[in-house]
Amino acid sequence: MPFGTKHSPIYFATAMEPIMQQIRMKTEIRIINYVDDILLLHQNKEYLKNMTQRVIETLIYFGFTMNTEKSQTEPNQTVIFLGWEWNLANATVKTKPKKRLLLLHDLYNMRRWIKTGTEITVKQTAKLIGKLNYLRLQFQEASLFLNTMDHQKAQAARLRGWNTTMIMNKTAIPDINWWIAKLRTNIPAQLIQIPPQMTMTTDAAPSGWGSTLEKEQEMIAVAHGTWNKRQAKLTSNNRKSRLQLKAYEVSLKSQRICESNPWRSEATIVQ
Repeated sequence: MPFGTKHSPIYFATAMEPIMQQIRMKTEIRIINYVDDILLLHQNKEYLKNMTQRVIETLIYFGFTMNTEKSQTEPNQTVIFLGWEWNLANATVKTKPKKRLLLLHDLYNMRRWIKTGTEITVKQTAKLIGKLNYLRLQFQEASLFLNTMDHQKAQAARLRGWNTTMIMNKTAIPDINWWIAKLRTNIPAQLIQIPPQMTMTTDAAPSGWGSTLEKEQEMIAVAHGTWNKRQAKLTSNNRKSRLQLKAYEVSLKSQRICESNPWRSEATIVQ
């Protein structure tokens, strides 16, 4: 494309589709493509290596240009695709290194601006929320730690409009710290789910907490309690995190693998 794929992704995808179809029909490799990102898959390393070269030659023949600096032409079980680092051997996925560093930089800036009461644009906040929301594939509980920022952003946009500035409340700092900790460790997400041997259900209501432990639909343990004055003032997300730790004590005693299944209630399950 004369001005790249950014301004004409639909036309680029339309031009690529018949070529990809022919390659799929005439080879045994599996092709996953999204606009200009192409992933080739096959279990035989040598066959994949040869077919990769043929695909490159075919695309060049039809007038496409390959960015060699951003491309990985040698077969590998760890690949960068659509902004993610995929480990095909272990079936795991995590944020790619460059994107991880950029997000950490944005989060550190946001935390500093909140602490100093610096004005930021509503669109700037929305942009960061969108970037973090994209990571839900790796961090399934991500939406819980975006609610505070998203609520303040929506309120500012509703009252003053999108083209204005806002001062983020300090209540968003614990959520930002959670994101920083997650991205610093960058633990890969397992794509293949292991069936749980036991299931733990928790309730972190403002008036108290409770959890049940079940094995094969049979309840084997129940734990409950109330928050102290300091814990009662914590945010909902922090209370849920503390409850998870309390409930895990029950599961660790049983020496079994558990699936945590948090749910929300307006009142504690224990009266």
